[in-house]
Amino acid sequence: MELLWAVHEQAVYPINWPADPRTWLTPENSLGCWVAVSGARVVGHVVLTAVGDGAEVERLFVDPRATRQGIGRQLLDRVGRTGQ
Repeated sequence: MELLWAVHEQAVYPINWPADPRTWLTPENSLGCWVAVSGARVVGHVVLTAVGDGAEVERLFVDPRATRQGIGRQLLDRVGRTGQ
């Protein structure tokens, strides 16, 4: 949640701070949630959710201090391997 707050403060994502950040990070319809870690610090997050007969990538964000390092791409690649 610390990372989510930092992203919210610096990048205004999510636009509206969720009433329950823990639930927002791990929604009930999630098929999986992943984080990227650098050292002991969480630097990225993504969730895959069930939508109808399919799935959607949601809540993808990266620590503003760790952008341009391919973290978002790595998270998306991990989500992509889930369906294989």
